[in-house]
Amino acid sequence: MGSEMCIRDRSNDRLKVSTTDGSAFAPGKTVRIDATVWAYSSYTTDKLDLYYAANASSPSWTFITTLTPTAAGAQTLSATYTLPSGSSLQAVRAVFRYQGSAGACVSGSYNDRDDLVFAVDAPPPTPDFSVACSPASLSAIQGGSAASTCTVTSTGGFASAVSLACAGLPSGATCSFSPASVTPPANGTVNSSLTVSVASSTTIGAYNFTANGTSGSTTRSANLSLNVTSPVGDVLAAFD
Repeated sequence: MGSEMCIRDRSNDRLKVSTTDGSAFAPGKTVRIDATVWAYSSYTTDKLDLYYAANASSPSWTFITTLTPTAAGAQTLSATYTLPSGSSLQAVRAVFRYQGSAGACVSGSYNDRDDLVFAVDAPPPTPDFSVACSPASLSAIQGGSAASTCTVTSTGGFASAVSLACAGLPSGATCSFSPASVTPPANGTVNSSLTVSVASSTTIGAYNFTANGTSGSTTRSANLSLNVTSPVGDVLAAFD
């Protein structure tokens, strides 16, 4: 019994991706695509279009380059691109076509298209934190005080001490936190009670200030407002 092999005029025979420095796939790395193709005898009319997708599960193809075979028959054409941030599964696409224009989904009886999906190491999240206070709008009479609760939220596994303080309060107004330093659990939250005290000499009016959380060289802030009003009460008149 004999066997028969069908060979197309043009075909993608192999796709390979690798980092240029031999390390693992990670965003920002330079990736090399090696595409082995079979070119027709009139190879100058053949074109190889290369694309990448940052999410192989729902691909949106980004054009990399168009390459032209240098001879008829099997050969490997190569190009590089920078691996983007995206899904843990990314992909490259090779479109080998006869004439026509570049396109990620072009069709034609002499065209061949192949995808290669590969795993990408996600970079570890950067430890960070944020500060938010509620209520953010405070009101106090001259000689009185106002209160709020400030919450420090951890992201990326942050779990270090955060010192709390205020900035931008009007003359005669001060603030205090209880506690003044908090340490949130990794990816959790912790609260501190804020009290703003206003002196009787503080000028009546509306002011903006911030509650600042500082850890090392990092400071995160929450915006608040303070409305200072006049005391309301009986007025004692004396006559001579």
